[in-house]
Amino acid sequence: MPVKLPVARHVGPLGDVNRQLPITVKEDGSLYFDATVIRPEQLAEALQQRHAAHPDRPVVVRGDEHVQYGEVVAVLDACRKAGFSDVGLVTSSPPVSAVAVRRR
Repeated sequence: MPVKLPVARHVGPLGDVNRQLPITVKEDGSLYFDATVIRPEQLAEALQQRHAAHPDRPVVVRGDEHVQYGEVVAVLDACRKAGFSDVGLVTSSPPVSAVAVRRR
């Protein structure tokens, strides 16, 4: 799902992208679980079902930079409540030219 991610200067590796369960909160507040749009009230049940099938699967949450902070926190909280322990936030890195300019 296309989303404008916030920029972080120190971004770690993403790991095995094929194993990750992506959850995306778009700018308009729509919620994507894997590649399927769902209502926020459906998230807890969807996470519990996925956790029952794949408890060690890492979860990555992508929140548009314009989404209210509380919406992303609610998704993180739902992931933890469902039992997932490997939950991370996805950000983008600054453009290479921006990094070079800041180092001067």
